[in-house]
Amino acid sequence: MKKLIITICVILALISICADAVRIGVVIEFPDGTIVKKCLSPPEGTNAYEIMESTGLDIEWSYYDPWGHGLCKIEDTGCPASNCWCSS
Repeated sequence: MKKLIITICVILALISICADAVRIGVVIEFPDGTIVKKCLSPPEGTNAYEIMESTGLDIEWSYYDPWGHGLCKIEDTGCPASNCWCSS
C-alpha cells in the first residue's frame, strides 16, 4: 500500500510540473503488478487533479484545505475518502 501511495505522489508531482506539456503520460502500477498507461493531451494550465480525472479510472478523492485534493483510491486500491490516509 505504501509503495502505491508513494508512486502516486511521485506521479502527481511530475504531472504538476509537466502540466503545460503537449502530451502527458500517466503510469500507475497496482500492487498485483497490473500497469495502467494513459497518454493524454490536456489543455494548457490543466492541473494534476483534472489530468487524473480525465484518465477514465475510478478515482476517489478527499479534499483537505489548504492542500487541495488528496488521492485516496484508484480502482480497488487505496482507502475511501472518509479514511483517506488508511488510519486504523
